[in-house]
Amino acid sequence: MKKIFSLMLAVLMLVCLFAGCGEKSADKTTIKIAAISGPTGMGMVSLMEETALGNAKHDYKFTVVTDPTQIVGKITSKEFDIAAVPTNMASAIYKKTSGGVSVLALNTSGNLFIIEKNNTVSKIADLRGKTIYATGQGANPEFILNYVLKKNGLTVGTDVEVQYVADAKALIGVLKQNDNAILLAPQPAATSILGAIEGSKAVIDMTKEFETAAGKKMYMGCIIVRNEFLQANELAVKEFLKEYEASVNVILNDNDKGAALCEKYEIIPQATIAKKAIPTSGVCFVAGEEMKTALADYLAICLAEMPKLVGGELPGDDFYFTGK
Repeated sequence: MKKIFSLMLAVLMLVCLFAGCGEKSADKTTIKIAAISGPTGMGMVSLMEETALGNAKHDYKFTVVTDPTQIVGKITSKEFDIAAVPTNMASAIYKKTSGGVSVLALNTSGNLFIIEKNNTVSKIADLRGKTIYATGQGANPEFILNYVLKKNGLTVGTDVEVQYVADAKALIGVLKQNDNAILLAPQPAATSILGAIEGSKAVIDMTKEFETAAGKKMYMGCIIVRNEFLQANELAVKEFLKEYEASVNVILNDNDKGAALCEKYEIIPQATIAKKAIPTSGVCFVAGEEMKTALADYLAICLAEMPKLVGGELPGDDFYFTGK
């Protein structure tokens, strides 16, 4: 009898294994998602396409914004459930909402470059006595620039002047008017500048400089979720993460398709620019405990240098959704 019971149990286990016994799937859920144009939104475009084709597991409602500050109020008002935002903004939203959001994954590492024309700069020390024109005041780019300069013995306002402008178009105008200008630009702005200004070159990769100075990885973008939505739809959120990871892999492994979709869904204005920018845009997918450790390290450096950037204090452990 014991042998028969053992045999029946073994057969049952095999049936469960091949039939997916015990595996649950969430009901089709409407999820409102915000993506920012540029690298932070690049990883989303394949999922946008799969949703449009009716192949996505859930009913994803995408909104593309050009300014990340547009997301803050709409997260708090529940107009968005999930959003791609700068890492420092994620921390600030957590503070503003009293712990109302969690990070699901990191989606952008570094994509900042020093650009010039006249071969006067090849290392950070060469920036002494120069004026740098930059975008991103009050956000990750300002923190990263100040931090790298400081770690190389340079002080903004004393050794280096920094003038902030509105966007890539303004940076192009600066370099057109002044051949000696030095620019700090993220992707895809950097690619646009290099294409518009003959002789311009990316001479310093600020991601490498930051990581050398800090001894830590640099992460500029992430995916956050409203905790109220997460608690009510955890399985659907986990399934979104799997589909999102697959979407990121399309960008990383199929440049032509990714570039075309970036243009189609208005993440990058032109596929030609997207194709050149994608390899140096820092698109990534980092989740789980690795995400928690990496982001906590980065935010701790931010807090020490520019407390306001991250909301004045570090988020608690509940800020990091590791899937457990």
